[in-house]
Amino acid sequence: MIKLLEIRQRLKLFYREYERSLSKIACFLFAFLVFYFINLNVGLNQILQNPLVAILLALVCALTPSARVISSLMCLCILLQFQSLSTEMAVSAACVFLMMFLFYYMFKGEYSWVMPMATFLCILNIPGTFVIALGLMASPVVAVPASFGILTYRMMEMVRTEYGTLFSQTESFSSIQKVAWFFQGLFQDETQLLLIAATIVTVLIVYAIRRLPIDYAWAAAIAVGAISYLLIMLLGNFALDIHVEIGMTLLNAIVGVLVGLILYLFVFAVDYTRTEYAQFEDEEYYYYVKAVPKISVTVPDKKIKHITEKTNSNSTKEESTN
Repeated sequence: MIKLLEIRQRLKLFYREYERSLSKIACFLFAFLVFYFINLNVGLNQILQNPLVAILLALVCALTPSARVISSLMCLCILLQFQSLSTEMAVSAACVFLMMFLFYYMFKGEYSWVMPMATFLCILNIPGTFVIALGLMASPVVAVPASFGILTYRMMEMVRTEYGTLFSQTESFSSIQKVAWFFQGLFQDETQLLLIAATIVTVLIVYAIRRLPIDYAWAAAIAVGAISYLLIMLLGNFALDIHVEIGMTLLNAIVGVLVGLILYLFVFAVDYTRTEYAQFEDEEYYYYVKAVPKISVTVPDKKIKHITEKTNSNSTKEESTN
């Protein structure tokens, strides 16, 4: 445990020294992965599939201070991809994105990275790995962009895999029929709705438990969050007959627990054995305070001692005396 705490302290010191540069690099890498995998996953526009486009967009995100740029450019890329296939699909997706921005991003921009993160993890088929982390690190409102990220992935998957099969064979379908098919498929997909429900419930449970004034609240939140996510997904699979990949769901929960434990180590490592209680009062109230000290270690300074060999002159003198 001490070794892990020393590693944590070294990483904190390193990040504190190079915070600005590391933040820009992390933003660039995250944005590049989002744009590259999304454009590659949709695959409707040959120009956007070029990795250079993802690199240029990631540079824009890294050099722009606003956190909303990644999600805004991601929506723009998806709209351009859909436009290459169908104007109706692009307009329908634009309506969903507009609803998203009006409903959430106008009020809370600090969590705007959650939507592209959710979409990116859905592409990798590991959306449950960050649900526990959201409940530990953010407020319950973060479930909104996470849900929109899952819906965004559903839009991409639906247009990429189902649109061509239904509408490419004949021209008899009107624009209204295509738009109706889009929204019906988007909001009636049981698997995605189950995933959204599991995400929202798990975030709320983890947030509520980790805010409780009890010992080991974070550890309890991680454990209960993983169990709740698994139960909801398995309940949908067995009771509601919704197709769920049980193996991947279990893997998502395990990785989510590991991510939560890493956050617990780096963000909320405390020593409950040294808990102190204090009581104060004024003219109107009594105050009861519970103080739990953080676990901190001092990184040992390594001193290098240089040992030099004796000069040849000393050895020569010894030989002459003999």
